[in-house]
Amino acid sequence: MAVYYKEKSDWLRISLDSIFAQTYVPSEVVIVKDGPLNAELDSVLDEYEDTYKEKIKIVALPENGGLGKALAAGLKVCTNEYIVRADTDDYSKPDRVEKQLKAMEAHSADVISCYVSEFDRDMEHPDKIKAVPVTHEEIMKYGRRRNPFNHPAVVFRKSRAVHAGGYRHAPWIEDYDLWIRMLMDGSRGYNLEEPLVCMRVNSDTYMRRGGREYLKSMKAFNRKYYKAGWFSFADYMVRTSANILVALSTNRLRDIIYKKFLRKQSI
Repeated sequence: MAVYYKEKSDWLRISLDSIFAQTYVPSEVVIVKDGPLNAELDSVLDEYEDTYKEKIKIVALPENGGLGKALAAGLKVCTNEYIVRADTDDYSKPDRVEKQLKAMEAHSADVISCYVSEFDRDMEHPDKIKAVPVTHEEIMKYGRRRNPFNHPAVVFRKSRAVHAGGYRHAPWIEDYDLWIRMLMDGSRGYNLEEPLVCMRVNSDTYMRRGGREYLKSMKAFNRKYYKAGWFSFADYMVRTSANILVALSTNRLRDIIYKKFLRKQSI
């Protein structure tokens, strides 16, 4: 988990409580401070560190360098083979880790995620479901155009991630960048058709996926993996066209694109 100064302390508590309420309780929880935090966030981390002093490891970075760099620093100090990702503003259902670890063993998977339910105010009544492909074959096909895993709901084998180069600085796509390298390196994927993570989403979530810097990062990413052979020319053109549409859209239109066309209605 990586936390930076703009996070909300109440949301961080919810996320941490859900981690320690797992039916498979983690033996260690690595939290990376991505630069100096505010007093409220530091207070929350101090409280949990006192309560779970045998489990929590804090990695403090001197300055905010972005999610990729923060997760790379955290991965280095993880001592377990199975790495469970969690975001500071999300909620993991109690049986999330148990179900994912059992599925990893059953399907010989090196990286696994699941559906996530997206909510704004009430996690008991989510707005949308973000679905992902299930089998390895479906993941390989889907991954040529879109990210095949939900990052806040991922579990992966550390050895396979490290062998593929680990997390890198790749704004907006730190996870997709790692998954492609892992899949190209021979790792196998799987996803559970069940929303085991409640993901907090609001208008700010989609606002961040626009502008020139976003488009610049996407275009560089597309070129990189087109040259590497992951994207075909058709994949490259479809992705780049979609990135341009999203980046140059108004916030309102971008919100509609994601909610109406890229998500399932929650039941």
